[in-house]
Amino acid sequence: MWPKKMDGESLLSSFCSSSKLQSVSMHPAQPREFVFSRYTLDEVRGEVVFEYTVRFEERPEERFQDVMSLPKEAQISAIPSALLQRCLQSLHLILGISYWKMYCPAKICLEAGYGLDAEQAEFWTTVYTKGLGEFFYRHQIDFRDLIRFPVSVDQAEKAIPYTRKNRVLLPIGGGKDSMVSADLLTEAGIPFRPFVYGASKVQADVMQFFTEQELSVQTKLDLQMIAPSKSGAAYNGHVPITTVWSFGALFMAVLCDYAWVVFSNEASASEGNVEYLGLEINHQWSKSIEAEQLIRNYIHRYVTPDVTLFSLLRPLSELAIAKRFSRSAKRYLGHVSSCNRNFVVSKAQPERIGKAYWCGECPKCAFVFALLTAFVPKDQLVDAIGKDLFADGNLEEVYRELLGIKGIKPFECVGTPEETRLAFYLAAKTGSYTSEPIMELFQTEVAPLVSDWSALEARVLTPNPDTVALLPKPFQAVYTTL
Repeated sequence: MWPKKMDGESLLSSFCSSSKLQSVSMHPAQPREFVFSRYTLDEVRGEVVFEYTVRFEERPEERFQDVMSLPKEAQISAIPSALLQRCLQSLHLILGISYWKMYCPAKICLEAGYGLDAEQAEFWTTVYTKGLGEFFYRHQIDFRDLIRFPVSVDQAEKAIPYTRKNRVLLPIGGGKDSMVSADLLTEAGIPFRPFVYGASKVQADVMQFFTEQELSVQTKLDLQMIAPSKSGAAYNGHVPITTVWSFGALFMAVLCDYAWVVFSNEASASEGNVEYLGLEINHQWSKSIEAEQLIRNYIHRYVTPDVTLFSLLRPLSELAIAKRFSRSAKRYLGHVSSCNRNFVVSKAQPERIGKAYWCGECPKCAFVFALLTAFVPKDQLVDAIGKDLFADGNLEEVYRELLGIKGIKPFECVGTPEETRLAFYLAAKTGSYTSEPIMELFQTEVAPLVSDWSALEARVLTPNPDTVALLPKPFQAVYTTL
């Protein structure tokens, strides 16, 4: 189920090259309530089953199971029971988002034997509301006061101290960002272990670049959800997968003795796409600094203070990350991919013989190609991606959105129009892209809009010193080698 996002956030949703609203022809049956039924840990099988129930007014209930297979090295019996339950409860709540959104019941019930205090309930209400913002926008659902997690205890028990070794888990999604984090940690002399949530061909391929065996956890969505979603009997769409990854990584850090989980989310992930019913809708909300701080604070207050999650790349723009990636591009290109079609779960993952798969059609492919044109030789980049995307006139509307001259920023893990414009400017300076229709579009319609390219370059490519100062002190040293 994961890496829909590390580098991308969609799960079981169609890939759109446009930011237009999707038409909605579905009329889901009236749901009465969504129930977090129970979770069961089987230590012998090394498996956790999370169960959910949707009850309706006039038809039989539907039941779903999400199954997580744990790594053999997980020290289940050594973990304090109370801490184990806190981790599992958090996973139960976040994994339920894929099933709740099918019918969006207004009533939420906890039958799993645990309760939430007011602040916990507010946290989960926020995660569901903001994390599903794009989903609500696309389906034109009025989310206001729709989600209310129940408060059932006056005060929750405090987080459980459980000292973990001063070791790092580094989530790997198979794209450029996590590889940059790996290089920065290596150069700063900070050992880490690659961590993989789910399974994809591109993730498996990049493991060749690491000396330490990856820590891997597998999850399986209940495939019973696919048929009603595809038929229009239930809603389908985007979920905040990085939040799912966060609580999965927390669980693995507790089980396998790691104090740090280091993500690779950039500064521009915090910028939204559009406003809807008074809420900023951000495709990348679960990668934003707001979500990161909410999740870290929740973990430290209600789970354990001894595991810390943060993003190493938060001080950097997407373009600055691409520039740093270019140092190792010759080594990594052909193996990494930022195309989210690598993570499809409802059918076989696409393949490309001899190289990592890029669809060359989606906004994510278009954006990353534009970033890399500024720093990577054209022949090398085109060979890795499979074609020159600036020569593809079919991508003109996508690039208009990415450049900020039409519509809104695409609902994908893409950076700001400023970053895209600067990437085009730097690519134009190389002289490698002159006659392509997309570059001509930039030169005639976008370049005249910017009066001071030097100022833009300094702003976009310089790490934010205030954000660097917010990183845990042991990791600030990576910015001395950048």
